[in-house]
Amino acid sequence: MKHTLLLSSVLCLLLASCDGNKQIQDENQQLKKENELLTQQLDQCQNNPVHLLEGAQGSLKRKDYPTALATLQDLVRRHPDSEEAKEARKLLVAAKAGAKRATAIEEAKADKLAVLNEKKAGERKRIEAKFRAVIDGCMGYSQTTRRGGSEYVFNSNLFKERMLRQGFKQQGGDYSNNYDGRYKGHSVSIKYGGATASSNGWVQHWDVDVE
Repeated sequence: MKHTLLLSSVLCLLLASCDGNKQIQDENQQLKKENELLTQQLDQCQNNPVHLLEGAQGSLKRKDYPTALATLQDLVRRHPDSEEAKEARKLLVAAKAGAKRATAIEEAKADKLAVLNEKKAGERKRIEAKFRAVIDGCMGYSQTTRRGGSEYVFNSNLFKERMLRQGFKQQGGDYSNNYDGRYKGHSVSIKYGGATASSNGWVQHWDVDVE
């Protein structure tokens, strides 16, 4: 008798569990259908021919030709027989022409900028060459009293005089050979990088940066 009651209880629990699972599955199916319906309604609202045409016209007014082209093509694809599609086909001609003009303008701007950058690069090179010539002009042979000969040295006083004449400012104290200034609209920085020994004597190192 006890075993029969226990078996009956287990069967009731199993049946209740099955009914609960079926209810959950039914609810999930219903939610899925409702979601699909809402998605469809939203798509119809956003992609109806009137809405698409208005969006394309707005893009054309803003000269956003890529967006206008995409929207007009989408309208014709979705609603080929609508009155809006007829208007869209007319606007596609104007949109393509506008996109072509916009591309030509951008390419012209890019070409102009490239020429300008090349011109500026050439000007920076000429300015650098000018100040390296100033540096080289301050190098020369100086008589030495101990050995009775001469050596190749840099005349810091002459360099300072020439740089100050150009309106540059000395950086790092009175004995520094570093100068900053402007020349023809460019910032110029000249820094002494020291000297290294070579078979031909001491080699002077300079950094000339032109911005």
